[in-house]
Amino acid sequence: RGGPPSQHHHHHHREEVFRGLPVKAAILEAVERGTREDGVVLDLSSACNAKFPLRSWPSPRFVPENVVELDVSGNELGPLSEAGGLWHLLSKSLLRLDASRCKLRSIRGVDACARLRSFRCAGNEIPSLAKVLLPPRLETLDLSGNSLRNLADVVDCVKTSAELSRLLLRGNPLCERDDWRQVLIYALFCSHPSNNGTKGRVPGGLFLDDTPVTAADAANAERFCGGGRQDGDDSSSERRRSSSKEQQQLVSLRVEAADLRRQNDALEGLLNQVAVTNSEAAAKLAQAEARADALERRQAPGPRFLKQVVVEDLAAPEDDDDDDASRLAL
Repeated sequence: RGGPPSQHHHHHHREEVFRGLPVKAAILEAVERGTREDGVVLDLSSACNAKFPLRSWPSPRFVPENVVELDVSGNELGPLSEAGGLWHLLSKSLLRLDASRCKLRSIRGVDACARLRSFRCAGNEIPSLAKVLLPPRLETLDLSGNSLRNLADVVDCVKTSAELSRLLLRGNPLCERDDWRQVLIYALFCSHPSNNGTKGRVPGGLFLDDTPVTAADAANAERFCGGGRQDGDDSSSERRRSSSKEQQQLVSLRVEAADLRRQNDALEGLLNQVAVTNSEAAAKLAQAEARADALERRQAPGPRFLKQVVVEDLAAPEDDDDDDASRLAL
């Protein structure tokens, strides 16, 4: 800076080389290193490429179309929707994607990877799954350590993949709910389109936070979310014959009702706290006013004190004229 024009131009040229070519070289090196017989395992994670971390999704110009696994974890990337060209290129090959700890706030657009089987997106900043569609063949979805709060949006999202069998949600605020596991089991098994409304089927291979879901778990979830239906009940038979769309709407309504009840309880708790605080403040104010009145009475001389001073002074012996004048003045 401030040097001759030739040096200034040379400085910018070196900066362009530093920002562009090493990243491209790192991608090409990772492609060469990860080439397998069945495709390319492309590791561009910050752990493997700490010297030249990514600042955006890899350009499709540098990525071969036979990538079966892509790891970009630990890089600060933009939204998935910004990598439309990359997903179009890998739509027929990509099976596993790891975008953990990339400071993502949305995963919209992941459904463009039609063959994706595993999507790990842990440790990001995703607040909601509203209007998010999953790839139809997705089996594993890791969303642990995000900021998900709305369980209804999660239910609507996970139901878009008929083959989803492993879901990780630990570390999200919604897991503080007591019923989140039952609601999701009901959505994934009892009312899922792939089950055709079948009851009593053992949910093989279904895991929530690495914990397998048993037939007993599914039965409890159906009793909890289905309104306590029992075998042989006429109402149960009618509901089993209802469409999966109606069952999904029922789950969403129950989730919304639970959210409203929780919000109402929280508001009532806040109101009770405010009432207690107001009563405590009123009591403290009354005590303060009483103390202030007592202090004021002690500091200001009252009529009784003044009368005593006058009487004592008048009763004193007459010494001289100055004392008479003082008593007269008093």
